[in-house]
Amino acid sequence: MPKIYAEQNDDFMKSMINNYALEGKNEDGTPNGKFLMNTARAMKASSEVLESHKGLKGKDNEEYLKTYF
Repeated sequence: MPKIYAEQNDDFMKSMINNYALEGKNEDGTPNGKFLMNTARAMKASSEVLESHKGLKGKDNEEYLKTYF
């Protein structure tokens, strides 16, 4: 894969982790390095992607998510 694609993917993943993901915890409460999204956070991330990449805003964004999420 050309480097530019890897960098773009890294930027996307950094954004998803920093803005939407929750980090799991070990039994002692320390972070375990495993990231996940609950439904509400996944919905917010999806909405951002639809707006930035598909140009869907407002009601159009909401309707698209209701139909396909």
